[in-house]
Amino acid sequence: MNIPWLLAQTITGKEAKLDKALQRIGVESYLPKTRRRITDCNEHSYHTDRAFFPGYIFVRPDNYSGARLRSADLTLKCWWVDFGEGPVSIPNFYVEGIQARQDEHGYVYPDEVTVIHESYAKGQQLRITSGSATGLDALFVRDEDERVIVLLQMFGRMIETPLERGQVTAAYV
Repeated sequence: MNIPWLLAQTITGKEAKLDKALQRIGVESYLPKTRRRITDCNEHSYHTDRAFFPGYIFVRPDNYSGARLRSADLTLKCWWVDFGEGPVSIPNFYVEGIQARQDEHGYVYPDEVTVIHESYAKGQQLRITSGSATGLDALFVRDEDERVIVLLQMFGRMIETPLERGQVTAAYV
């Protein structure tokens, strides 16, 4: 499926309820969970399930789920993460990378998460997502270890600029 994931925010601790409510109305969602061992003041230990990203859940609405989301009585506070340009879309490979690290019980643990980098084609349009050039578009030139080399329009000409891989994402035009 080529539809990107969106990031929804809810009240911390209510992620599982929101996940079930979304599934009930037929909207695809993904809630990465982790299991933590807690030791209380009496030295008793127990395990507890928690959201891997407290307060957040990944949602992949299709063309028809917008109406279901608006008409559903979710009774939970939920809103799209939005930085002024509409809901934040999360590239599929980020979510797939987290899903690939789940154990047999569906848990993800922080020390096991590795970022799977998206590969880009030469000349592909990228969007810079962090740093002083946030929001600018660039063209992919090549990979260099943990960096990508892009062409960036500066001072009236195209300049090769090295960026950290985490600073760019594919521009969906």
